[in-house]
Amino acid sequence: MLPRPVIFATDLLVANFGGYFGAGLGILLMAVLTLIGLSDVNEANAVKNALATIVSSLAVAVFIATGIIAWGPAFAILTGAIAGGYLGARFARWINPTILRGIVIAVGFGLAWFYF
Repeated sequence: MLPRPVIFATDLLVANFGGYFGAGLGILLMAVLTLIGLSDVNEANAVKNALATIVSSLAVAVFIATGIIAWGPAFAILTGAIAGGYLGARFARWINPTILRGIVIAVGFGLAWFYF
């Protein structure tokens, strides 16, 4: 297990990235949760969803307070995010955890390659 200061610093970086950019937050959180020793994929997914909700809610509060949200597109994205979250959770319970872990790793590498 990593030392607490390293875990805290990593969590802080991921939360800042997720609050600002959003894309890939789930993959990064899954990676951090794995690094701290959470090996059950379904449990890690539940913790990831809770953390992503907190990070995103705080970011949304800041964006609302500054008045920079385009509400029409925001509601379209909200609808897709809710549907994707619901269907993704059902899929995660159905799929073999080893296969799910492989998918998470592949998507993580794919996003890293695409964006960097």
